[in-house]
Amino acid sequence: MEHSNTGLNPCQKVKDSCKAVMELAKHVKINKENLLKLVENIEETEFKYDCWEQWHFQTIPDVSQITDEQVIAYVFIIDALNFCFWPTEGFEYDQLANNLAKILVDDPEFFTSKRMAQATDEDICKIFTADFCLIQERSRLLREVGEIIETKFEGSFSNFVSSAGGNAVKLVDQIISNFPGFRDESIYNIAGEDALKGGQQVFFYKRVQILVGDLYAALENRNQSLVSQDIEQLTMFPDYRVPQILHHLGVFEYSEDLEKQIIDEEIIPHGDQKEVEIRAATIECVEQIKGTAFEHNPNINLKSIEVDWILWQMGEKKLDEMKPHHRTLSIFY
Repeated sequence: MEHSNTGLNPCQKVKDSCKAVMELAKHVKINKENLLKLVENIEETEFKYDCWEQWHFQTIPDVSQITDEQVIAYVFIIDALNFCFWPTEGFEYDQLANNLAKILVDDPEFFTSKRMAQATDEDICKIFTADFCLIQERSRLLREVGEIIETKFEGSFSNFVSSAGGNAVKLVDQIISNFPGFRDESIYNIAGEDALKGGQQVFFYKRVQILVGDLYAALENRNQSLVSQDIEQLTMFPDYRVPQILHHLGVFEYSEDLEKQIIDEEIIPHGDQKEVEIRAATIECVEQIKGTAFEHNPNINLKSIEVDWILWQMGEKKLDEMKPHHRTLSIFY
């Protein structure tokens, strides 16, 4: 298995390490014929996806009253907490977004680093529910964000973002360097006769990259210069919904064992070979979708994050039609 020199570019490390996993994958395959059909279907829909404010600030009467600093803080909070909703049936991302938007209007002080550094389990219960999973981890991660912004960046989220000089890849790297809770990495271990081919580090950085992607989208009509360069280098954000819709459309083919585990709603441990393959396949598949779309029409130059938004929103609209998604307990997605 060959590896390119990725240097210090975290986004390229994600692409290369996931591609390497797919060269060895036993449980997840990408069906090229159905991938092509998906690209053609996406082309017919004109690559439409809802804008960021529609998903996040639709309940706020006057968005113009929200400052750039508050928008950035909102993005940090939502992406610090954006993981593992499935144990609470019926809770979806839009509920988290709407709950935080309400708090932003009712208690704007909560969106300061000083207040965030003091976040309690009770605060998290107000955002989610009292019996939500990983409450203590969520409050810990929120405190981590608040403490680092407060002590290292003069309490200003804008200062932190500005320190990357408008470069999305540098911002990804700075988030990874400063916030341990965003370091979404794994080791690809292979069961059976190919065990000695495994053991390599795999990078996903889902919440890191979605944070940067959200900042790019949220600031597009505000202060785009804060995140404007190299946004096309971000990968998609490997979670539950995108692989679910890809499997529903026949783009993903699962082994019999994995298919049964998912249908039976069995928990697949974080770092399990099958879980790593699902996430790696999702990264690699979106890169292939992007490349195939460009080959079909060079005027179409989609970013990976745009393909993610299209597929994720497609999945949200087909929840009742799809088989279950894989289930993994993790703070990373």
